[in-house]
Amino acid sequence: MKSFTLILTIFILSACGHSNTAIELEFSEQEAGGEPYKTRMIVTDNFLRIDDGPVEDNNPENEGDFILFDRKARKISSIAHENGRVFEILFKPITQEKPTNLAWEHKTMEAKDAPTIEGIKPTGHSFSANKQTCLQTMSAKGLLEKARQALIEYQTVLSGEHSANLDKTPKDQRQPCDTALSIFHATDSLQYGFPIIEWDSAGHRRQLTNYTENVEVDNELFKIPKGFTSFSVN
Repeated sequence: MKSFTLILTIFILSACGHSNTAIELEFSEQEAGGEPYKTRMIVTDNFLRIDDGPVEDNNPENEGDFILFDRKARKISSIAHENGRVFEILFKPITQEKPTNLAWEHKTMEAKDAPTIEGIKPTGHSFSANKQTCLQTMSAKGLLEKARQALIEYQTVLSGEHSANLDKTPKDQRQPCDTALSIFHATDSLQYGFPIIEWDSAGHRRQLTNYTENVEVDNELFKIPKGFTSFSVN
């Protein structure tokens, strides 16, 4: 009995220790007219971290800015190292009613040349507001389900923040695509599988370039740096 208790204690201590099992995703992103750049997402059961990738010299002082989403607390923290500040977004329900003049439409697109990924054939999707194409995706249904769910949760928190600040934008300056994608249809594109490629009407493009599952990552990646000051818009 003593040896069993000792083994169980070692197992519990190791589970609570230095590392955490995650999915690591790498992307190539590009803004309209800009050069491609790399981004990374790390997904665990409790967190989603978005950054520029690992620090090459392993020096924490050279770490860039990053976004940390606490899935349990439904809180987004945007960490800026230059000024030592953390911009926080907490979950808020959407209180505004969808505008009656916002017509949202989803259409499937042909994806004949899309390569099969882990036996999954991607499908194409197009989303439009008031006849204007807002977003197009190539999505793989059943691929990277944990990552897809984390992105749905993340976009849900963002949409609540955008909803809370919608009145700060005059009605005559609101764009149908922005209103739809940021608030009322923020997670629609994620209902058809994980988007391996997506591009929007503003010229932003993101493509999944690599992913690794069951990665051991340092729990320090999911902590706010000590001494940073937190603030929020509201």
